[in-house]
Amino acid sequence: MKRVAGRLEGEAGRTRGLRLVATATVVVAVAGYLVLVVAAPTLGPSRYSAFASFWSAVYLAVGAIFGIQQEVARQVSSTHAAESDRRLPVILVSALSAGALIAAVCAVSSPFWAGRVLGQDAVLGTVLICLAAILYSGQSVLTGSLAGLGEWRIYSAVISAEALSRLALVIVAASVFASVASIAVGTVLAMSVWIAIAAGSRARTALLFRSRLTLSASLSRLMQSIGGAAASSLLVTGFPLILSLAVGRDEPAAMGVVILVVTLTRAPVLVPMNAFLGMIVARISAGPARKALPSLRLPALGVTVLAATVALGGLLWGRQLIALAFGRTYLADPWFIAGSALVAGLVGLLSLTGAAALGTGLHRAYLAGWLSAAAASCAVLLVAIPLEPRVVLSLALGPVVGLAIHLTAIYRMGRFESE
Repeated sequence: MKRVAGRLEGEAGRTRGLRLVATATVVVAVAGYLVLVVAAPTLGPSRYSAFASFWSAVYLAVGAIFGIQQEVARQVSSTHAAESDRRLPVILVSALSAGALIAAVCAVSSPFWAGRVLGQDAVLGTVLICLAAILYSGQSVLTGSLAGLGEWRIYSAVISAEALSRLALVIVAASVFASVASIAVGTVLAMSVWIAIAAGSRARTALLFRSRLTLSASLSRLMQSIGGAAASSLLVTGFPLILSLAVGRDEPAAMGVVILVVTLTRAPVLVPMNAFLGMIVARISAGPARKALPSLRLPALGVTVLAATVALGGLLWGRQLIALAFGRTYLADPWFIAGSALVAGLVGLLSLTGAAALGTGLHRAYLAGWLSAAAASCAVLLVAIPLEPRVVLSLALGPVVGLAIHLTAIYRMGRFESE
């Protein structure tokens, strides 16, 4: 009876967790769209292209740090507090060290890319990117530990608070200053909200969770996860940046429209999925490897249905809705809108298999899949064909290559465990 009661209590807890994360996901998605609704018309296509390149550079760094959240969730979910007698909060120290290292790499390399990507705001933009890397490394430890411990109420509060504070700061910046620099500052400052939430006792316990790993072992695993996440962010949040570098900024207005369409069609697919990745990693890491692929069936179906729905809506009404929300200066081909939504589904599926690879401890396969996908996508961007089909082909080929690598590694791991 106790076993049955425990199982029922666990299922009830997972159900409550799903509801909380789903609600927070809606908040994040709506707030993200409203940020675009405020920023894009305020700046216009050309200046919005500049802001999108900056924001892409920020989230290329932050996207790499997202690997910290997934690895922390895996470490915490597989460790009981009683298993560690370490006085040093190894996970927090190693994660902040990794964030500082990424910030240093951004600063040192900035002379080679900042001027071309950020233009006249190169210095301020570089400082903000470095600050975002450090702030988000701390937030990733908090959210990853909360996911590993099953503290979904606080986890949902953290991601919702960040999204809502960003929206509020962007509204103020757009209303008062209406400049790329002011909106950029507002978006990055929102990443500090987790510090106030960490003052709570449960959040503080999660943030200072003691790992059974040594500092060097924890940092090594985090860096492998960061490497894969960095490659993934090239396809997800960093794509506008590599598009600017590969294609150039000769037609900033056209680039602004393409980047806006890619962003709008990805959000309904990738934002909900990203919010659940910590939960997926924690669940897979707590079970046998042979159950990793079956665990992805429902999330993969959800991603596929979302992508197909957004693609159909984009084909039928996307052009009119974008013009209504952002103005007649943002006009896009309906087929490009639909194609962008479909390839967003492929990126979403690759993110799911990456989470499964990480959850089963296949760090090298995780990294190889994302690096291969990023390399394939970047190669397509160098092909001399029209911009819109080039973008769609780039975002289709890369994920297919990465999916093949992830699925093969996870399948082999499951078979090896069964034997």
